[in-house]
Amino acid sequence: MVSCLDSSPSPIYGTVADVIQSVRPMFPESDVAAAVRYLQQSGKKIDISSLIDAVYLIQERRLRDTPPQQQQSPTAIHQRLTGKMDSHYSSELISKTCSEVGDEELSSSESEIGESQAPISADETREKTRRLKLFYEDKIRSLRSMCQICRMERANILLLPCAHVSCCGYCLRDMRRCPVPSCGKIVRGTKQVFFN
Repeated sequence: MVSCLDSSPSPIYGTVADVIQSVRPMFPESDVAAAVRYLQQSGKKIDISSLIDAVYLIQERRLRDTPPQQQQSPTAIHQRLTGKMDSHYSSELISKTCSEVGDEELSSSESEIGESQAPISADETREKTRRLKLFYEDKIRSLRSMCQICRMERANILLLPCAHVSCCGYCLRDMRRCPVPSCGKIVRGTKQVFFN
């Protein structure tokens, strides 16, 4: 089994425990736990971007695997994806995953956070909110620039006549229609686009 709690720091967040702690507020804890397990089993390094990508992959698979007769309204799907779960169950699930990764490091970082937290001023709250907003905007921008089909490469093919840049060169050969859900036009030509 691959141990992902190595002492090598992540470029932004330090340890894997820090990465998990930073992603926990953004997604349902069950999805974070499943993403950590997925990254461990695949032997990939756990950093913030790979963990977020794994969570999105898990959520996408869950939606794809739900049979049509069991699919719910968009608000129900949103609630399921944003993790409206029983807090005891979700904490138990995360702690189970963290114990697989290395529970002692997570619990020590949680106790340090709990001891060091002083009352937060309004300016600090605004600054944290601004940083989170920028982070989410950047993540959304990077997701929109990914190939709509494989979600692995950056989209760099302009489809004609609709002018959507929505797929990579690898996925282009299998495509006959624009992959943008609201478009779906037949592709009559393509041009490769180069980004800086």
